[in-house]
Formats: sequence, C-alpha cells, structure tokens
Amino acid sequence: MRVCFIQSTFHPFVGGTERQSLQLAQRLIKKGVQVEVVTGRFSDLKKFEVVQGVPVHRVWAYDSHAKRSFLQTLTWLWSAFWFLLFSKSYDIYHAHQALTPAFIAYLIAKLKGKKCLSKIANTQHVGELFILSHSLFGRLMRSFILSMDGFIATSNQAVKELAENKISKEKIAAIPNGVDTEKFKSVKDKKTLRKRLGLPLNKKIVMFLATTTREKGIFELVQAWKTVEAKVSNAHLIIVGKKFNEQELDNLVRKLGLHSIEFLGIHPNPEDFLAASDAFVLCSHAEGLSNALLEAMSSALPIVATKISGTVDLIKDKKNGLLVPPMNTIALSKALLSVLQKPSGWGKAARETIISKYSLDAVVNQYLKLYKNLI
Repeated sequence: MRVCFIQSTFHPFVGGTERQSLQLAQRLIKKGVQVEVVTGRFSDLKKFEVVQGVPVHRVWAYDSHAKRSFLQTLTWLWSAFWFLLFSKSYDIYHAHQALTPAFIAYLIAKLKGKKCLSKIANTQHVGELFILSHSLFGRLMRSFILSMDGFIATSNQAVKELAENKISKEKIAAIPNGVDTEKFKSVKDKKTLRKRLGLPLNKKIVMFLATTTREKGIFELVQAWKTVEAKVSNAHLIIVGKKFNEQELDNLVRKLGLHSIEFLGIHPNPEDFLAASDAFVLCSHAEGLSNALLEAMSSALPIVATKISGTVDLIKDKKNGLLVPPMNTIALSKALLSVLQKPSGWGKAARETIISKYSLDAVVNQYLKLYKNLI
C-alpha cells in the first residue's frame, strides 16, 4: 500500500501537526506501508531527503522569511499540484489539513483514479470547516474538499461539524491524535534533567507548549501568572514555542512586574521540558485535539486546560486534570494555584487516560484499518 501525506509544512518545522504526521509516518512504515510526504520547500531545505526514516519531497513555495502569506499558499498549491500530477501514483492521498492540502489531494486523486481523505486538524472558529465557509478562497475550494472519499475527525466536535456540513457517517472516521507513550513519560530524576536543560532546580515549573498567538491564550496566561507568582514564591513558568507578539508580551510582563516567566523559543525535543516540569497549562480559545496536551498527559503532569473542543474529550474535571472557561483569567489563576499548592493524583490519572485510548500504536492500527477499507 502506498500513501502520500500532503501538508504545507513538515520537519524541521516544529508544531503539533508536524510532530504528529512524522510519528504516524514512521509507525506506518514499520507496519509495511510505503509512506512519502509532499510538503513546501522553504529557505535552504533540500528538494528530497529521508527524514528519520520518512521520504520527504519538498516543492517550491514563495518564501518571505517563512511567513505565511496568500502568495505563499498559491505558489505551494501550484507547485504541489504539478509535482504530484507527474510523479508516481499512490493508493491514497492523505491531507493533514482540510484546506489547500486537501484541495490538492482531491484534484490529484480524481485525476489519477485513486482515493483521498483529509484530517480535520482544528475546529470551531479556527477550524478548517469554518474557514472554508468564511473566506473567499475557502468557498472556492469547499465543494471539492467536502467531496473527498473520507475524513478523519480527531475530536467529537470535529465529528459534529462534519455532520453539520452534510458529510455522511460512512465517510467519517473518528480517530484521535496519538502519542508515543515511551517517548513522553515522567522521569524520577528531574533535577539532573533540569540541570542539563538550564532550568531552575528548586522551582515548581509550569509549562506552556505552543506558539504565543492570542488564540493560544498567552495573554490571559501572563495576566493570571501575576496572581500565581504573588502566592507561590517558587513558581516558574516556561513557555516553549515560537514567539509571536514579542514586543506586546514583553511590555505586558514588564508592566505586571513579573520575574518568573521564561520564554525558551522553539525546541525540537519538547519531551525533555515536559518531563522536567511539575504541571502543564493549555489555555487556548479553540483547538482540534491538542498534541501538546496529549504529550503532557502522557508525561503524567497535572493539567490545567480550557474547556474547549478536544480538551473535553480528554480531561474529566478534577479526575485527571482541571478545566476552566476560556479567556477567564481569574479561573485560570485559581486552577494553576490548585495544581501547585494541592498535590493530587491527576498526573497519574492523565497518563492512564492516554495509555488506555490514545497511544500511538492504537491510533496507527485504526489508520491501517481505515486505509484498507478505503481501497
């Protein structure tokens, strides 16, 4: 069986989608599936290389310092279409986002008489189905994308939104994102790990793993942290991910007089920082199914998360974590204080949840079944 993953960015770009697709491709290849990735080529990246065992083809896209733009999207779409049209055929074209990657997958699959499917990566007002209905370019692609052979819904909200778009149940596969439970796990000797990472040894560390965009709730988190810092003298917040809104965030930190927030930027091995932490916070306004949340739960960390799509599938309030309303600074600070001041078994329960339902091996087996049924 030959499967082509189509996505706009791939490793070495580091994000939830990139980590998820790399791990999925690696496991499928071990199961005997021939998986190759077609993605955008930026900066000095090679046109073709094998990345951690996964063959990757990169096609040209306009690169304005790797910033997203409509011109970049159009050039990537054009290049990927022509590359795939004249390259070898695959049994399945699997798009990792139901936007331009899905549009390309649909066109190529129909021209070559093959099958195509798309993962619904996000939901609500940041989701693909919302974007398809609320942007001019999205509306142009919408009818093609919604005619694909199958859809992967990573959350209950994604299933609901697909049904609302009149996608039949037979076309929807409810498959969550998976996590490597051996890679993401707790460690006994946090101090040694912290020393290697340059983290404070005797602090209670809370980790935030995401880009610092407004949709990820970073401004609410910084505001909530003022209360946390005032009441827990040894609390320390580490923020791992690409830093957006840099000037605005720095100004807010200075205005609030905070001294225990550390912006660490992008790191290729988030598992080390998760293992070195004492708790994890996800404060997004909307998500699909957060890979960072899965990884933190697998690392047996007590969780504070906003009550949004995806998180409500994973977190049962006060059983394996705490849920708070999105954009509620007071509730967020109270929950953070709770996980730092009151020891609980939520971290252990969180890992048990992942092992029982969200392990990468279990998810890969669901994909294999889906692929076989599709062809």
